[in-house]
Amino acid sequence: MYTLELTYETGSSFGRNTEVNSLGHCWERLDLAKKAMKSIIEHKKLYEELDSYSFCTKRTADEVFDEVKTKDWFVNATEYKHKRDWKYIIAFEMDDGAWRNCSPFWLGYFETLHKINIVMEGMSHEF
Repeated sequence: MYTLELTYETGSSFGRNTEVNSLGHCWERLDLAKKAMKSIIEHKKLYEELDSYSFCTKRTADEVFDEVKTKDWFVNATEYKHKRDWKYIIAFEMDDGAWRNCSPFWLGYFETLHKINIVMEGMSHEF
């Protein structure tokens, strides 16, 4: 079985600390764990493009959302109140072909994702 281990920084206005947490989903197939890792990286890139405090952002929220809708990990929730609400959920393909939703705990105002490891029963493959 494979899972993803995420190393990220979190905190508050008063301090920061590094956390290492498992994604909480497991796969028998390595290719699906790698696909999940790729999805997290894509999601993070698009999340950061919208939440950038830089005035250099080249695309509008609508343009980013148009790209997000093409991703496998996109959850098409009709209850979204805003086009930016996709940031708060990501889906992963599981071994049985079903998709499982996850709230991206590694992203937020104080969170910064640093590393993702694929972990298999005491072994890890770092990317």
